[in-house]
Amino acid sequence: MEEIILYRESLKKTKEALKNNKLVIGFVGGSITAGDENTGGLNSNWPEFIRSYFLLNYPDVRLTLINTAIGGNGTLSGITRAKKELIENKCDLVFIDCVVNDGLEDIYKKSEEGLVRLLLKAGIDLAFVYLFARPQYNYISSGKNYPKVEYMEILANHYNISSIYSGLYAYKAVERGEISFETWLPKSGGYIHPDFAGSFYYSKPVCEYLNKELGESNHNLPSREKLPEPILKDNFENIYEIPADTIAFDSTFVKIREMRSTWYKWQYYSPANGSKLSFKFKGTTLICSLNFGKRTPLFLCRIDNGEWKEYKGQRDWWVPDVNWITVIPFAENLENKEHFFELKTLYRNEESFTGTEFKLYGFSGVV
Repeated sequence: MEEIILYRESLKKTKEALKNNKLVIGFVGGSITAGDENTGGLNSNWPEFIRSYFLLNYPDVRLTLINTAIGGNGTLSGITRAKKELIENKCDLVFIDCVVNDGLEDIYKKSEEGLVRLLLKAGIDLAFVYLFARPQYNYISSGKNYPKVEYMEILANHYNISSIYSGLYAYKAVERGEISFETWLPKSGGYIHPDFAGSFYYSKPVCEYLNKELGESNHNLPSREKLPEPILKDNFENIYEIPADTIAFDSTFVKIREMRSTWYKWQYYSPANGSKLSFKFKGTTLICSLNFGKRTPLFLCRIDNGEWKEYKGQRDWWVPDVNWITVIPFAENLENKEHFFELKTLYRNEESFTGTEFKLYGFSGVV
């Protein structure tokens, strides 16, 4: 993808909202997009400059921002909260950042397409924003397409979604000498996290996109006529929340009001080694949302009385001891019928396992 911005479809709903002086914008993504340190975000992020753009150019518009991005997450986390946070709050426009944290595995492709279809069915305008992490460098510097960007462009073309390669824009700014690499990415050893200047450069092509789509130089792109057939028929558009009152918790669990994360109302907490829960669910996929960290124990899970399988969760060097909000897929490609799920925890005497604190937000199924 050599172009920084690819225009594909009119921001019809956004234009209508601006005429009515009331606009709701949502964001999905990881730490570069996240709006608060409480969710693994940065003090300065590029959505802040999008807020400034509308404040300066549309001062009479009542603007609402819903930033659902969480550090270390992407569309798999975003889709579990999309109905409640983005659709029920009537977003007009949603920016999706997923190139950094979503891989090329099927689970991410299914969550990306499922999220796109959920939001488009709700009549929401979409735009992909491709940000940067160091694994992209060798591709960009040699003029090659980064594989994840290449896949997202397949999705963008299929659904006529405009895409903005903000990471490439910032890279080219370094090539031109406008900023240094160190100014762009001073945090995490120049690997991923921008500071104020880097976030500003990520926002510049997004603002250019908005200028051409919403301003006097309007592209007059066509509007969507109908939703195309899915690329992946088993995408996650039919995701649903499993009610907590259908989960059988053992007596070690306590229901606690969640005070840290705004995305969840309750936390189900057990510090006991060997705590257990079980429930029935229908569908092909099971996803778990957790308050996770190195103090979280090993999970042992099984479905339909099958073999117990171990789930460690991600335990890289950057994962904190506690309070990383994340999602873990426990099952995929099941037969689409009712299943019985069981989980129990187990302390493991290893460096990346430092406790027994299991903190659950909830489960989602896909039919």
